[in-house]
Amino acid sequence: MKISEENGIYYTIIFDPDYITADSIIEIYDKLLLFEPSYIYGTKIRRQKFSYAKLKMMIKNKFDSNISNIFVGNDGKDSLIYFSQASKIIGEIQEVNIDVLLDALDNIFVKYGGVVGFSCSAKDHLIQNLTDVDRYKKMGKPLEDVTIIKDETFGEKIDIEQNPGHSHYISAGRTDLWFGSCWAMWFGPKYYQFIPQEVLSRYNECFENKRLTKDVIRILLHKDIWEYDQLTNRERQRRFRKQVGMDEVAHGLEQGHIKIELDPELEIYEGNFEHGGVRLVIYYHDEKGNVVPKSQSTESRIYELDDSGKVVWSTVKKT
Repeated sequence: MKISEENGIYYTIIFDPDYITADSIIEIYDKLLLFEPSYIYGTKIRRQKFSYAKLKMMIKNKFDSNISNIFVGNDGKDSLIYFSQASKIIGEIQEVNIDVLLDALDNIFVKYGGVVGFSCSAKDHLIQNLTDVDRYKKMGKPLEDVTIIKDETFGEKIDIEQNPGHSHYISAGRTDLWFGSCWAMWFGPKYYQFIPQEVLSRYNECFENKRLTKDVIRILLHKDIWEYDQLTNRERQRRFRKQVGMDEVAHGLEQGHIKIELDPELEIYEGNFEHGGVRLVIYYHDEKGNVVPKSQSTESRIYELDDSGKVVWSTVKKT
């Protein structure tokens, strides 16, 4: 793939905290420093000239003194990586070979217990999650492309729930979870307690659905990262969200429960079930395999998951 364009590439990987040590953080930085860093700073530590010795010292202090964030960047190329207290690495990088970046993200996701990750155009990530109407207009974007709703504080705001690439971040104990839809996405074993591995692994309305290992999946929705605004690729984003139940699960977790609607496309129940599962997930499909409201479905696909998210039993029933 081609070198990244002017607006840069954004990525986030969220890890299982049990995999994260000082040595693993050092190795993660080593793999992702695909630019020449010029500065470094951290929580309560002033910005200073970068050196590997300072990076290693700050990482050690992260564990000894609970430094929550460590930032490494380059002024000239506006590239930045930081590791946060929520066991996640966030980066924005310009002028990079995309295949090299993908390979690095694949490797660290597999090696260091990735839960979920994603990558896309940095500009599009901003636009898809921007609620400020004035800032949106200043970026030269037409308001007819978004939905404007009333807001008690600012008068009006963009309803990002209508954007195909908006993100949900949900706190989950010592780490966070991400639910969304974009160019590249990674899913690991700890994620499958929310969306079953079988549902993600069989998704085929994309450029590539690749098993990196038995338990890790990487999905590329479309081939070219910079073609995110093509109508076909926007539709792919919407379809992915709908078909795997991204927003239903995210909203249920945000509300503290899994919301059950009168005519649901997806239902999730917790308990002790017949085949040993502790969570029951039901997707409703039409004759073409599309996820649809229950009243329009011809079959249901039912999964029992254990407490780690592994599917212990599944079946298909006519509705």
